[in-house]
Amino acid sequence: MGRIHRLLFANFVFVLAATLCMQRGASIASADDAPAAGPGIGKADEGAGNAESMPTAHRGKKDGLPRLSDEQMNLIQLWETRFETRPQMIVPRKTIEMMFQKYGHKPQVPRGKTARRRFRARKGYEQARLLFALDAQELMKDVIVRDEPEALRNFRSKIHGQYVISYCGSRNCHGKPEAPALRLIREQIRKERTAYTNFFMLHGFRSKTGHMIDRDYPQRSLLAQYGMRRDAAATPHPEATGWRPFYRNSRDPRLQIMVGWVGSLTHPLRARSYGVDYKFAEAVKEDEPARGAGPPGAADKGERESKTSGGVDQP
Repeated sequence: MGRIHRLLFANFVFVLAATLCMQRGASIASADDAPAAGPGIGKADEGAGNAESMPTAHRGKKDGLPRLSDEQMNLIQLWETRFETRPQMIVPRKTIEMMFQKYGHKPQVPRGKTARRRFRARKGYEQARLLFALDAQELMKDVIVRDEPEALRNFRSKIHGQYVISYCGSRNCHGKPEAPALRLIREQIRKERTAYTNFFMLHGFRSKTGHMIDRDYPQRSLLAQYGMRRDAAATPHPEATGWRPFYRNSRDPRLQIMVGWVGSLTHPLRARSYGVDYKFAEAVKEDEPARGAGPPGAADKGERESKTSGGVDQP
């Protein structure tokens, strides 16, 4: 009996192994016929790239001013991305399929089952780069950026706390509620959301004398000119009580950092409005000084702390 039992058991194991192999072969064949999963497919694709799943309204607890949403911040990161750095991105599968459906007639878009299967398996930044080449702006909102572009990272660490908040956005100047020209957000200044919102307002601010951020001519940016001595600036800061320059002279290393940072941003024709619809009444108005403003460089304790925090969220 022992020998018979061993034979029966061995036969059972053989049949089970054969069945599993057949099932595995069928699943592989099915996967080969179906579109191949590209980067970001899986848990991240189950809603992370869905604009409707992201928060769309953020306001300060004290000032009540609106902040950019996660989706809007992601769009800014996308437009400021330099694809030659090979950043980590996720393009949802449904977005790729929509691209095939809507832009399949374009010569840049892969055709045929094999070519499209290979495209689905490519890196996310390569897939996103094709969306840019097609100018498929309605699909770009679904792309998820994992690596913050260097220009935005430098804004948070080198520009936002040290200059935008401590100088331009001090409580006596553009950081006060009644600031008539440009109202900057001062609440939770170490938060990434605050930095991005202030960046977007600076990006959109323009007056008769120029752009706050001039990407064609970085040296002409009001963000740089308004911090220079009036006798040295091509566009001096408007008259304001207590105003004083931020930069010592045109060779000030801080000025060179500012100009270099503006030059590192993407071209305006590419950035446009980032596809962001942000409503903030105080964001863009006629350029005029904050009347009665005290010295813009008079930073309070919170401002001094922001200089060393690098604009990064602290636990």
